[in-house]
Order: sequence, then structure tokens, then C-alpha cells
Amino acid sequence: MTMTNSAENEGPTVLGSLRWLSWLVYEVVYTFLSIVAAPFLWMRKGGPKRDGLRHYLETLPGRTTLRLPAAPLGTRAIWVHCVSVGEAMVGTTLVKAMLDRLPEEVAVVLTTITPTGQRQAANGLRRRVEEGRVAVAYLPFDLRPLLARFHRRFRPTAMVLVEGDYWPLALADAARRSVPVAVVNGRSSDRAFRRQKALGRVNDLFYRHVDAFGVQTDDDARRFETLGVEPEKIQVTGNLKFDAPPPGENPGLEQALLGLAGGRPILVAGSTMSSSNGPSEDEMVLDAFESLRSEHDGLLILAPRHPERFGHVAEVLERRGLAFVRRSDPEQKADGAKPAVVLLDTLGELSRVYCLAQAAFIGGTLVPTGGHNPLEPAQFAVPTVVGPSMHNFREMAAIFDRRQAWSRVDDLGGLARQWGDWLADPPSAQAVGRRAKSLLEEGTGAVERSLTMLEPLLSDLQAGGS
Repeated sequence: MTMTNSAENEGPTVLGSLRWLSWLVYEVVYTFLSIVAAPFLWMRKGGPKRDGLRHYLETLPGRTTLRLPAAPLGTRAIWVHCVSVGEAMVGTTLVKAMLDRLPEEVAVVLTTITPTGQRQAANGLRRRVEEGRVAVAYLPFDLRPLLARFHRRFRPTAMVLVEGDYWPLALADAARRSVPVAVVNGRSSDRAFRRQKALGRVNDLFYRHVDAFGVQTDDDARRFETLGVEPEKIQVTGNLKFDAPPPGENPGLEQALLGLAGGRPILVAGSTMSSSNGPSEDEMVLDAFESLRSEHDGLLILAPRHPERFGHVAEVLERRGLAFVRRSDPEQKADGAKPAVVLLDTLGELSRVYCLAQAAFIGGTLVPTGGHNPLEPAQFAVPTVVGPSMHNFREMAAIFDRRQAWSRVDDLGGLARQWGDWLADPPSAQAVGRRAKSLLEEGTGAVERSLTMLEPLLSDLQAGGS
């Protein structure tokens, strides 16, 4: 009996030591791989000739917790994590609705990984930040001392992941601190699902400490079940992107662009991407646009997806001899001629620019990167072209296809033909745009369903729990 009791007493200690050691190994490997990967990521983002290094160096003080914002004024906080711009747009919509339902002593700390996500969150929640109910910070690297410092500063009592981004140590640390974790707007893309399915039981590291999953579609729910998530933890709550409010008016932006257009039709190519084995989407869009110019003299607003590519796209425009201006340099002149292109090299303005467009193109679709959100032009009933690659938005794409709420093309030739047809036949183009806007309006309600899923967490905070 004595020996049994001794084993029982030692068991938890041994288990705890093994767990501590396994996390130590994880942290060492994580740190090593991060250091080794840094130069490769730098080169991938443009290397010394671009601003990719500056773009990522500015995240380091925040991600190492050497520079943290002041804690919000509330005595309790919800930690909402968003990876980058797209998730931050969704996150700000949810945070606003959440704070409207919670007492003043409950605040939010919203984290992102990228500088663009930081700016999106700070701008979208500006009033709440000024009131002291929201702090915007960087997600710490997945290391225990940094996570401990983050928790000491903000004291979060619950954690909400927007669409995912599962860091094993951050989740295990939250569980150790009795901080419940929920996912909203969760999804499992084709590529992510294939990769995660191959990992097998390793997925338990990512999902075991999540208490509730609000996912976008039935297909996402089935995939999470396949990956080992208990069905009772999963609810289909819809896509929060449908509930995002239209961007606020920006008279200065609109007047400036309309002035550059000088009465010509405006075409917008949003979130264009590079390609690893062929021409970039910027070049394909420019080819399509130039083929139209003899028949339709318009202004192209070209918005690359990643800020570190702005300089490269400007060089492409210079090589082509196209008269262009950079939105970031309003004093720049296009050699006395009307500009053919505006390079939208600013952050946070694209969603509003769509309101000026006679037609649009969604990037990430002519190169195999899976597409981007088509709802931003739909908010303004803008007829939109996409390429074949929309696997990141499978169900949404299927609905757009079914309702004929956009046009699918295979290549830059199809893009040129569709833009030309719409410019020649505005009523036909407007009908496509109206179908897209109607589809958007019918898809709302995900915020309410997500808040209902989070009700146990919100109720505890409402009641003064910790």
C-alpha cells in the first residue's frame, strides 16, 4: 500500500516534469526554426530591394513584448486574436457588437501578427481605443516568458480566435490559467485540411484546449470533426464577413480619384498577388487593361495585396511606360497626361474605393492562391470578375456562381473581354452587381449567431465572473 501511494504521489510529479520538458523542447525548436527561417522570409517578401524587412521588423518589439500598449481600463478583458487585415475587419465587427452587450468594466485586447492588421484594427476600433475599452497589441511569440508578460499586462479572462491561428503553447497556457477559448468564423481550407489530416493525432495540440468552435459552413464542421474535434463543441454560425458594415465615407479619397479619372470609367483590381512560376496578377491585369484602352479609355486602380510589393509594382508600371500616380504621393504628376493607372499603395482604402468602380476584379484568383473576399465590391453592387482559383471561399463562391452574382473567367483574355462587355453594356453590368448585393444582404446574421455561441462566456462576464 505504501508503495502504491508513493507511486500515486510521484506520478503527477513525473508527468508534470515530462510535460514541462516537452514544452521546453518545443520552445527551443520553435526559436531555432524562427531564426533560421527569418532570412528566407525576408527574401520571399522582397529582400533588400523592397520594404519587406522594414514591414516585419516593426512587429518585433510587440511580438517580443518589449513594447506593449497600456492595458484597457476594464477590470476584466477578453482577448480577441486576428491574424491580419481580413481577420481584423471581421474581428472589429464582432468586438463592437460584443462591447455593446457587456458592462463598462469589461474590455478587449485585440492582437494581430502583421502591421497591416494592427492598423486595420486600430482604425476600425478607434473610438473604443480612445475610450479605453480596447487595446490593440501584437500576438506574442509562442514562448512562455512572453506569454506570461502578456497575461500580466492584460489579465484576459477569455480568448476568442477569429478564424483560427492555433498556437499550441498559447492555448495550453490559457488552459493552465483557466481561460476559456472559443473560435469564431472558423474554417478549414482545402490546403489546410489536407495538411492537417496528414498530421493525425498531432492536431490534438491545436484543438484540445478550444472549448467551442463557431464555423462558417456545414463542410467546415465536417472537416473539424474529421480532424478530431468533438461534434458537441462545433456550431455552424455562418460567415461574419457578410455582417461587416460598409466602409465609412471618405470624401477626400473619392474626390481625388474622381479628379484623376476625369469622367472616365474606373476599373478596380483589388488584392492582386504575385506568382512563383509565371507573371504576377498585376501584369495580367495590366495586359487586360491595355488591350481595352483603344476602345474604352478608363482609369485602372491597382491595389496589390501585400505592402512589400508596392515598390515592385511601381517598377512594372514604369517599365511599361504607363502614366501612373501613387496614391501615397498625391503631389506626383503623370508627366502632364491623364494617368492610366493609380497604384493604391495605401492601407485601409481599398474597401471604400470599390464604390467608385464600374467594374472590379478580385485578386488571388488568376494565380492559384485561393482568392479573396468578394463581398467588398458586392456592398456597392459592383459587377466583379474572378478567376478560377477561389478554393479559400468554396461555399461563398458556389453561391455566387449559382446566383450569377459575378463572372468567372479562365485567364487575362477572359478578364479583358468581360470588362469590355460590361463597359459597353452598363445595364447588364448593373444587373450582376445588384444580384451580388442582394446575396450579401441575405447572408447576414452571423454576428448574432456567434454571440449566441459565446453567450456562456459573455454571461459570466456580465454577471461579474472571472
